[in-house]
Amino acid sequence: MNVRHALLASCLVLASCGASDAETAAPTTTAAPTTTAAPTTTAAPTTTAAPTTTAAPAGPLGEVEILLYPDGGLETSVSSAGLWTMNVTGTDWTAAPIFVLNCTATDIATLVRTGTNTCDLTQFQMGMPSDGAFSLSFDVMIPEDGLCIGAGDQGQVESAGVCISVGPAGPLGEVEILLYPDGGLETSVSSAGLWTMNVTGTDWTAAPIFVLNCTATDIATLVRTGTNTCDLTQFQMGMPSDGAFSLSFDVMIPEDGLCIGAGDQGQVESAGVCISVD
Repeated sequence: MNVRHALLASCLVLASCGASDAETAAPTTTAAPTTTAAPTTTAAPTTTAAPTTTAAPAGPLGEVEILLYPDGGLETSVSSAGLWTMNVTGTDWTAAPIFVLNCTATDIATLVRTGTNTCDLTQFQMGMPSDGAFSLSFDVMIPEDGLCIGAGDQGQVESAGVCISVGPAGPLGEVEILLYPDGGLETSVSSAGLWTMNVTGTDWTAAPIFVLNCTATDIATLVRTGTNTCDLTQFQMGMPSDGAFSLSFDVMIPEDGLCIGAGDQGQVESAGVCISVD
């Protein structure tokens, strides 16, 4: 009995131990995965924009000499369109003030026909004649088609103009000139400007014959002053054959006119012709 009870007690103890072994162990927990921090990014360096530079305005391309006098109508040219400086000289005006205007007319005929209708009356220069004379200097933007400069008193009792084209201005016409020893002739052209001189020389015994532009405006002055009024640095040269030669060249004839002088180097033979403006 005691043994039996002992065995039974032992079994109970074993059963109890078995029950203890049969219990489920608490589940192990997996550690949360570690996260890798996002890599830090370095901001791109800020760049400062280069400062913008403003181009310096281009200066005038050159100067244009303009003579304005009552009833005068001249034409000249510039080499290219753009900004040009007008150096204006006024002479022989009796009224005052004289308004100088930019006009869209491009030739004297149109300027005369339209008067101030093509001129900008809001932008002008003003000359105040003293003894009939004044001078002005100002810049004008000359377009490809050219323009005209008009001038006059407020009532247009006295007026004038000059038209400026772009590109070389062609001669206004031709002047036939005969030069022979001791000859002194006078002729005229219709207006101041560039003219072509067609020179025929005859009866010359010396050679070469130098043909000069002179500021004398009449034969008496040319004879009295000789070559003193002539430009000795600029000349044409004729080489007579049987006493004859021919030349053709362009001359800018001013309002006061000029003379053409001719002669051999020693002035043994000489001649001249004076050209006035009608």
